[in-house]
Amino acid sequence: MEKRIKTAVILAAGSGIRLRPKTYNIPKGFVEVGGQTLIERSLKILQVKGIKNIIIGCGHLSKLYEGIQDQYNFEIYKNVDYKSSGSLYTLVLAEKIITNDFLILESDILYEPRAIEALVHAEEENLILASGATNSDDEVYIEADDDMRFITLSKDKSLVNKVTGELVGITKISKNALSSLCDLVRADEQYKHWDYERGFTQILNKHNFFVRKIDDLVWCEIDNEKHLKRAKELIYPKLVEKA
Repeated sequence: MEKRIKTAVILAAGSGIRLRPKTYNIPKGFVEVGGQTLIERSLKILQVKGIKNIIIGCGHLSKLYEGIQDQYNFEIYKNVDYKSSGSLYTLVLAEKIITNDFLILESDILYEPRAIEALVHAEEENLILASGATNSDDEVYIEADDDMRFITLSKDKSLVNKVTGELVGITKISKNALSSLCDLVRADEQYKHWDYERGFTQILNKHNFFVRKIDDLVWCEIDNEKHLKRAKELIYPKLVEKA
């Protein structure tokens, strides 16, 4: 029987320091590209692809997310320690409201709908989406074995023996793997400050993670003004072409 994913958690708590001064007044998810905010575009894609249970982990300027909550019918939880913690901590705070396997998405990505399609029907319980080379100057490199089993990731290319692809920021994860990440954070305070994807590397003794690579996937992350310029001038026009 097909085990279709119907839940997504969007990690949106961060302050977006590298995108200031814009993020003094808005969270990164409210940055506009092509006349639409990143978060609204993402919400619409998820809903079209059958993801009806959407949960957003907020922190910085969470009231803006609350302001569109009724319009887009999603649930909110808050990381009140967002200034002193990482995205892994924001993720594990969702433990009590997650009941099934789900997607993790970052709030500051611009992507084409097939990124979601690649994961929602997948048989693998834990599946990390990767793309080909982006030349974005902020890549996270993923290493997988010949069976596409995840080994490690790093922004430092020298720490990856073989580059399989680049992290997109969309992952399918099991409820059991989430529980292991929660145990990790409860056991050692240091993990509270980690990024969620780095946390995956610490639970591979209990859970297999696989990598699904789409070489020509059109997407980008928007962390700074250079990324935003690239998104508007290069990535968004490509998305319009493919629509």
